Amino acid sequence: MSEEKRGRRNRNNMTVIALKIPEALLDGLDRLVEAGLYRSRSEAIRAAVRDVIRRDLGEDFFRIVNRNRRVGGIGGSGGEA
Repeated sequence: MSEEKRGRRNRNNMTVIALKIPEALLDGLDRLVEAGLYRSRSEAIRAAVRDVIRRDLGEDFFRIVNRNRRVGGIGGSGGEA
């Protein structure tokens, strides 16, 4: 995949992407952040993406995580996107 399609990296070695999301889902994200369950929208979205990957890829997810943690990819939270 081209670098343009993958997004751009920020100072936290996270890739910044654009996201189109229905207003109702954005409101839900904001409620999660306001309730203190996540520090930011970005953190909540990363958690949701990790859960979908884990659910749909199963054991393959752990191989992806281990490979990317060595280069600072998937894992904890980072800066606000």
